[in-house]
Order: sequence, then C-alpha cells, then structure tokens
Amino acid sequence: MKTTIDIPDTAILELMNFTHAKTKREAVLKAIDEYNQKQKLTQLAKMLGTFEDFMDSDDLEIMRAQV
Repeated sequence: MKTTIDIPDTAILELMNFTHAKTKREAVLKAIDEYNQKQKLTQLAKMLGTFEDFMDSDDLEIMRAQV
C-alpha cells in the first residue's frame, strides 16, 4: 500500500541511524515490524497463567513417574 506521510527529517534520520537502514523505507518497515512484534509479545504475556488445562510441574512429575 502506498501512503504519503510527513515525517520530520530529524526523526527519520534518527530512525535510520538506530535501525542501520540504508533507506527511509527500510527504516520505517523495520520500526513497524519491531512495534508489531512487541505488541504480539505483550498480548502473549497477558495470557501467561491463564491456561487451565495446561500441565503444571506436579502433573509432569506424576507423568514421569508412571513411565
């Protein structure tokens, strides 16, 4: 998708420096990918400890003893 946005030169140059990107497009894509990855990890962290049917350490020990 082609989009036109106005990004201040200092911000895009700083982003290019941090991402080691050679082009503005590459820098923006890296920033978007990193942001999306962080959001996915945040959502996954919220699910931590919410699996009721997931085996805990006691269940694992019982299963290992049965083998």
